[in-house]
Amino acid sequence: TILVFVSDESGIINRVSSVFSRRGFNIESLAVGLNVDRALFTVVVNSTNTAMNNLAKQLAKLVKVKYVDIVTFQERLERELMLIKVKVNGHQEKQEVIQTAGIFRAKVVDVGQDAVTLSSAGDPGKSVALQTVLRKFGVLEV
Repeated sequence: TILVFVSDESGIINRVSSVFSRRGFNIESLAVGLNVDRALFTVVVNSTNTAMNNLAKQLAKLVKVKYVDIVTFQERLERELMLIKVKVNGHQEKQEVIQTAGIFRAKVVDVGQDAVTLSSAGDPGKSVALQTVLRKFGVLEV
């Protein structure tokens, strides 16, 4: 993960992302937080330490870049948010899905005639486990 602090101006997202693409990096995730005159890019890429250091040096050469930091190997908390819509047939299945949601500390967002929508937040493994358990009912959307 690389943090890139920049002065906010038109076209800056394109200039920053083009540094990644020109060097053959695949961006797994990109989040941009804007402030009045600044922006923070949080870019997740999968690469070696050497390649990440070289990439950081290239990013720092861009005119509007103020600061670049590699945070991949620092301690961090990772959480995933998932919405999942599950098919239900009748009241009994509806109750089973809601009980299962409670076990995983997922929240019931919507209950319809033939579907229940849940919201789950936590580590990525929790999301996978919840999806696996709910497959027997029929997952309509994730």
